[in-house]
This record gives sequence, C-alpha cells and structure tokens, in this order.
Amino acid sequence: MLYRQSNGQALWNTATYGRNVKQTIFQTDGNLVIYNTSNQPVWASNTDRRGGTQLIVQDDGNVVIYSSQNRPIWATNTNGIPCNVPSQRDSQRKVNAFANDWLTKRVWRKDNRNLDGECVTLIARYLQDHYGKGALWIGDGRNTAGSVGSQFPNEFLPLSDPRLPIPGSIMSFSATSSNPFGHVVLVRSVQQNGNNLTLTILESNFAYPTQQDVQRSSSFKMMAM
Repeated sequence: MLYRQSNGQALWNTATYGRNVKQTIFQTDGNLVIYNTSNQPVWASNTDRRGGTQLIVQDDGNVVIYSSQNRPIWATNTNGIPCNVPSQRDSQRKVNAFANDWLTKRVWRKDNRNLDGECVTLIARYLQDHYGKGALWIGDGRNTAGSVGSQFPNEFLPLSDPRLPIPGSIMSFSATSSNPFGHVVLVRSVQQNGNNLTLTILESNFAYPTQQDVQRSSSFKMMAM
C-alpha cells in the first residue's frame, strides 16, 4: 500500500490482500516483486531485463523505478491523485438509508446466502447497497475493518488513520475466549462530550440488526472510515 503522509489516504495498492504476503524485494534484475510465505511471487512490476537500478518514493507522491540513465521505466502514477477525505455528510446519509432499509430485518448478501444475519453479512450488504460492491471477501468480524480499509481505499480510510470514527465507519472488535471470530459493527452516529465518546451502532448477530449505544474502549481495536 502507498499512503499519503498528511492524512493517511491510500493512493495505490497491489491488490494482494489475503495472499499470505511475506516480503517485497527490488531485485538486481530491476524487477519489484512481492513474495508469499511459500516464496512464490504474487505480484511484480514486470520490469526485469529493462535496466532498472533505482526505486524512489518521490516527494510528489509517485513511486518510480529508474534505469541507470535516469529514465523512468515503471511508476505508480500517483503524483496527480487529489486528497480524498470521506465526507461525513455523505457517510451519514448512506448509513441512515441502510439502517432504515434493514433495521429489524434479517440481512443477507447479494453475492451469496452464507452467514445470513451475521455481523459480517451486515457490512457486506452495506458495501453492496451503498458502494456498488459485488462479490466480497471481508474475513471474520475481527478482521473486517482492516479488510475493508485495504480493499477499498477510495471509500474508507486505513486503520492507521488517527481520527475519531464518523457515521459509516466500520469497527471491528478483537476475538475473545468465548468468540474467536470477534465482531464488527457499523457506526450510525457519534457524540462527543469532553473526553466521553458515545457511538450509536448498527449490528447483527445471527438474527436482526439492533441499535444500541456503546462507549469508546480499548476493545475498539480496528477502524475503517
């Protein structure tokens, strides 16, 4: 992933999430390659035998491979991407519309009927209804926020973003001894009073989405906005 330093916006990715990535190597043949844990290549810049000698992350936001003659032979082409911060008003509109559609109904996915009514299905349907996503892999509840933030950088901020959640944020809860899969919720509203933060969330767990207030705590391990 390539992120903008000022606001954590994701600019570019190799689409290798979930492929057991182990290491990224800029090889002596000029190829930039990502290997998995079995040492198999899962992504490459395909610049071998083109004379690449330098990989540079530039101040303009572009990552470029240059030849020994300082000729660019590959780039992420991210120097012209504008700063994209999610609109809280648009997120609020989407989450309100979604809650009105599915509150007290058993939620199912558009791409399959696995895990109907579960927390991950709620998030999948939200992405399908209001972000035009099709078939999805978003992992267990504990990993959903991270998966969404990595796969859809134009719609959601990465987990490393330090800002507070906004309506439409996806929050994952870590696993417990009684629930190894964790949990994931959709934030409906955010109210801050001094150091107190109250979130109204939409969640589902084998039955129907319900609404409740929860207090900010260390169990809010991951967040996508």
